[in-house]
Amino acid sequence: FKPCYNKYAGDILGGVYLHVTDEDRFLPFKTGIAIIKTIYDLYPNDFIFLHDVYEFNSEYPAFNLLCGSDIIRKMILDGASLQEICDTWNEDENTFYNTRKNYLLY
Repeated sequence: FKPCYNKYAGDILGGVYLHVTDEDRFLPFKTGIAIIKTIYDLYPNDFIFLHDVYEFNSEYPAFNLLCGSDIIRKMILDGASLQEICDTWNEDENTFYNTRKNYLLY
């Protein structure tokens, strides 16, 4: 595809297009982790996590910042399964969903 704006405007780029057909069942964070893990598993000698500054942050690598810590990155590098990685956030996710029920207006 060829972006029309931002730093790659006008350049022809490769990529992946996800077409979500069931937004109620789609798990975007898990999907993103699965994609990153799969790329790493297929190309461990070519894949590297960026350590550059990410937007407003200069202390933490971008991936760690987006995931909330370095746990998921380390698990990917250590060869953990996708299920093992997902298990690290399942309890917190369940707590969040149960807590938020009290605050939903609709």
